[in-house]
Amino acid sequence: MAGHLVMGLNLAFLDQIKHGLSHKEKRLAYYGAGEQPSQRFQLGNDQGVVCGTTSALLLWVLGYPDRAVERANEGLALSRKIDHPLSKAYALYHAGFLHLWLLKPDMVRKRVQEALEIAEEHDFQVWRALANCLDGMAMSAMHQDDQGLARFREGKALYQGLTSPRCFGRLSFSWRPEPAPWLERLRKD
Repeated sequence: MAGHLVMGLNLAFLDQIKHGLSHKEKRLAYYGAGEQPSQRFQLGNDQGVVCGTTSALLLWVLGYPDRAVERANEGLALSRKIDHPLSKAYALYHAGFLHLWLLKPDMVRKRVQEALEIAEEHDFQVWRALANCLDGMAMSAMHQDDQGLARFREGKALYQGLTSPRCFGRLSFSWRPEPAPWLERLRKD
């Protein structure tokens, strides 16, 4: 099961997105069959939550936004069901990022606020930093440019010196304060 998760992530990052997604689908099938690991002493994120939320992003990239939202919601529902705070913060961040891509900054902020509450309660510094960055992007999309940029910078400053997978920072820090085409499109709508 872990092999499908790792293989799916690696293939997706090597531009073999469809093949990577197929490994995530296989991993989720195992999870759905009741073969999930015990949560009692888990140190990382739940694999089912990781597969659900990251496959949502892959579905969006492949052009399936509705399926992407369904998958993100499934990952988020699973994180709530198992009540594992780290997995919940992970799911909320990734669901929020998907909503940013879907040009729904109000949903981004809703997800981010819940992630920030969990991060504060459990001192999850990485999720606090990244959620602040994502919140800043959503605020900018909602025409709150100065506050959004300040929140983004706050999150980026919090992230400095933390140990986490590099891909998290790359997603959040790829944003630039100048208006991006997606932001201009959102503002016109």
